[in-house]
Amino acid sequence: LADQNQIKNTMLGLDYENRDIAGSTLAAQLYYRDFHTRFAPFDARAVPVRGANVDQSMQNSDVFGGRLTLKTPLGKEKDTLLIWGADFNHERTDMPIDIFDPKVYDATGGLVFQKIGRLIYMPPVTTRSLGAFAQLQHKFNDQWSLEGGARYDRAQASFNDFTPLSQSRVPSPQSVAGGTVKYDAWTYNLGSVFTPTKGQEIYASYSQGFELPDIGVVVRNATLGFNIGNSNLQAVKTNTVEIGWRGKFSNVVANLGGFQSQS
Repeated sequence: LADQNQIKNTMLGLDYENRDIAGSTLAAQLYYRDFHTRFAPFDARAVPVRGANVDQSMQNSDVFGGRLTLKTPLGKEKDTLLIWGADFNHERTDMPIDIFDPKVYDATGGLVFQKIGRLIYMPPVTTRSLGAFAQLQHKFNDQWSLEGGARYDRAQASFNDFTPLSQSRVPSPQSVAGGTVKYDAWTYNLGSVFTPTKGQEIYASYSQGFELPDIGVVVRNATLGFNIGNSNLQAVKTNTVEIGWRGKFSNVVANLGGFQSQS
């Protein structure tokens, strides 16, 4: 096999902080990631949506984004902290697939892979997301503290027309239409910490999470007539409740907690 399965991952990041922006602390972050992975060869001759080939798929992802966070003390005693800001992310992912001669593969007992072409397993899918958030932290006294916040996310994923692998062996291959799906959601969180004695904390929290569905799964398994607008893909929203205790004894730190997550 000329091209063995492998992973290449390049990451770059830039951080900036200014602790005196009109009484607030500003933190900014930019990042970039170039990711490539080549999977092991696979005999997919019994999988029509994959083109019924002996193949080897790859994934290429190009990601960049940033985050801006401001920490602003509130009140005369500065016992309340407002953390607010925004972030964005842009990702482009595609999956080409190398095709091998099935006769050579069979004749050598699956030991020799003679490349005869390259097809599109998943076309370039571009995902863009933008979020804004605000979090309040307040300390009532040396024992009680409370925090809560909200976040708004807006995201979309799009791809152009392409010919799916399910059409690669028919006499007159037809393409499927590209499209765009959009999602948005509000998520919230609330938490409290009680310190009965020094070094002991009892905490409880409720939080929500939001993430896009795996659009690539339905796109790369597309058949004739596929329409992303009718795929019933839904964003995943997760609710998590956590209760626990943590303590410090001399050189020992202990933590006991439990959580329940539902999506």
